[in-house]
Amino acid sequence: MITKETGKIMLWDQRSRSCKTCEYHLANQTTIPDHLCSKKWYGSSKAMESDMAVSMAHTLKNDGCEIKVIHADNDSVTTSKLKVDFEDLEKRDEKNHLKKGLSKSLHQMSINCHLFLDDTREYILRCFMYAITGGTTEDDIKVSLDRIVPHIYLAIMTVAERSHGVNMRRIQQILSGNPLTNESLKEELLVLVSKYTSQSKAIAELGSTQANESFNQMASSKAPKSRHYGGSCSLKNRLSAAVLKKNQTKATATCLR
Repeated sequence: MITKETGKIMLWDQRSRSCKTCEYHLANQTTIPDHLCSKKWYGSSKAMESDMAVSMAHTLKNDGCEIKVIHADNDSVTTSKLKVDFEDLEKRDEKNHLKKGLSKSLHQMSINCHLFLDDTREYILRCFMYAITGGTTEDDIKVSLDRIVPHIYLAIMTVAERSHGVNMRRIQQILSGNPLTNESLKEELLVLVSKYTSQSKAIAELGSTQANESFNQMASSKAPKSRHYGGSCSLKNRLSAAVLKKNQTKATATCLR
């Protein structure tokens, strides 16, 4: 788990489905000696993430630091399992996954309507992201989202775009010189707007899992999957080194390495 304010790891956990020592002795039909077994998980690999999330949430609660808001992707399994034990936990969306979902929806519209050029689709996506990230409250986000369709059909510049230096000539170039006119496309866009308007609470104050992705890269450098450190006790040490590298400054991490 990584805090939004500092970007540092405050708690981490691991799960492994194998132990090389156990597997070796079972294969040779010999007695398994006493050892520190690395096998700590007997379920499916898909369920590991949600189990670790619940475990870490309980650990934080027992330490007097119960979490109230979590920023995550649209993994409903993890959220539902957390809600069982933490009913007041609020789940909010993550910026990158939200943008990918919007882009996918717009891409599907372009296939259905055969109208969008790449620049037009990117422009509409940018309008959505301006509306979502530019609002400070839920009402601000709702108002900004409701302006999107009238804007792209009449080419009216929004306040957010003025602040980002977007000019009317550029808008007309992106929209091939004219506002959009297709009514079926307009209906689909209105449905998309209403979808995100109803989720204004979840998309307010978006978080980012970029720090998690960065840590995954660090962990993969310390424990490459091709070498299968998951079956040995050294995995914990390697992950600890990755956590240290993430939490320390670049200069300190360089000295330690």
